[in-house]
Amino acid sequence: MAESRLGHLLLRAVGLQLVLLGLWWTVLYQPSIGLLRLIAEVPFTLLLTNPSKSTLEVDSSSGDWNFSIPVNTVVKDSPQSNSAVQVDAIDFAAPAENVAPFTTGWFVYLGLALSVPITKDSTRRTLKGLLFQTAISALAVFTYAEVNARGTLAHLHRVPDPVGLWFLNFVYHIDYLVIPYASPFLLILWTHPEWWPKLIGIRTPGFSIRFSG
Repeated sequence: MAESRLGHLLLRAVGLQLVLLGLWWTVLYQPSIGLLRLIAEVPFTLLLTNPSKSTLEVDSSSGDWNFSIPVNTVVKDSPQSNSAVQVDAIDFAAPAENVAPFTTGWFVYLGLALSVPITKDSTRRTLKGLLFQTAISALAVFTYAEVNARGTLAHLHRVPDPVGLWFLNFVYHIDYLVIPYASPFLLILWTHPEWWPKLIGIRTPGFSIRFSG
């Protein structure tokens, strides 16, 4: 019986993933990137200060995301100059497909959340999870821009710091290759803890997990 319920849950979850990610790719790709652009403004506005220009703009013709990340530092060992170079900001562009992975968390999380029985309480928890997923996506975009800017700044030195570059690469891989794909699964286990006993396929008498908050 437990194996049957687990199999049904996983089959439903996989089916919803295919449907929702299919909708994302065919219909909601551009709208989700547009929404990501709007929510990303929050951390960029709160955490960065660049009075000379906007920290994030989208090219209306190409769709590229143009970042201007303030660093306000002096490079004393630039290979292109014998004197110190003042660097106010690092500007770079990223095609829309580079930031698209940060939008997938919404659809993966929804597919997982909708695979359990829908009740008033589960709907409330699903909405709460979507709110947290939105915050995670916005912060992930911010980290993506900050790490890219710091990496560019590191290469402005005659001899980049190898430890600093290793750390930036590590953060980049966590931010770009782990967080967009792992966060929905971690959130579902928090907002819908009934996944725990279903995933391990057991039912212990008197055992229950309650969500509070």
